[in-house]
Amino acid sequence: MPQLAPLSWFWLYLLFWTLFLALCMSAWWWDRGRLSCPPVKKTSHCRWSWC
Repeated sequence: MPQLAPLSWFWLYLLFWTLFLALCMSAWWWDRGRLSCPPVKKTSHCRWSWC
């Protein structure tokens, strides 16, 4: 099937960008939680919420 190849490339491309964006967002949330929280209060809750 000739139309299967472009579709699979499209899904690979989409998956790559989804993973890339997820990695960027998680790094951004990690940095935001670490920078905006006081040094004493480094908890996992603090990392994933707006402090």
